[in-house]
Amino acid sequence: MNSNSKEYFPQSHKFDALNEAIDIEVRRTDELTALYKSKKRINIAVIFLYIVAGVSMLLLTITIIYWLLLPNTKNDEDRVGQNKDNSVELKTISNNDKNTKKSIDTSFTVFTRQLIETGEYVVTGKNYSPDDLKKPTDQYCYIEPITANSGMAGEPIASYFEGNLITETSDKFLLENAINYCQFTK
Repeated sequence: MNSNSKEYFPQSHKFDALNEAIDIEVRRTDELTALYKSKKRINIAVIFLYIVAGVSMLLLTITIIYWLLLPNTKNDEDRVGQNKDNSVELKTISNNDKNTKKSIDTSFTVFTRQLIETGEYVVTGKNYSPDDLKKPTDQYCYIEPITANSGMAGEPIASYFEGNLITETSDKFLLENAINYCQFTK
C-alpha cells in the first residue's frame, strides 16, 4: 500500500450508556409530571372541601343564631286551634262528669308554656268550669325558672279576669318583655 494513503479503519460508537441516561431522565420527568398532576387534583379537592366546610359552618351558625334570638311564637290561628282542641277534650270530660252526682265541684285548668330568650318559660293557666268550656273563668300567667321541678314555682306576671288585665309584678323586665308571651283568651 501506498504510504501516502491513509488507512481506513471502521469506527463504531457506543451510545448505549448515553441512551440509557436519556431514558432514565425521560422516565424521571414523566414521574414528576404525574406527581404534579396528582398534587394539583389533591389541592383542588382540598380547596373544595374547605369551601363546603366553610359554607356548612356558616349555615349552622346562622341557624343557631336564628333559633336563639328569635322567639318561638305561634300564630293566633294556631292558638285558636289549640283552644278548640282543649275545649273538645274538656267537653268530653265534662259530659262524662254530668252523669255522676254533683257533690264534687269540678273545674279544669289548661296550661300553655312559651319559651323566652332567657331560657325560662312563660306559663299561662286557664281555668274552665264544666258548664262553659269555651271561655275560661279565670286566667293567669307566671314565669317559670329554668330550675323549676314541678308545681307552680314561678313569679306571677299578670292575670286576666272579666276582660281586665291585672299586672301582678313590678319587675320591669317581666312587664316589658315576658307579658307579651302570656296567651290570654279575650
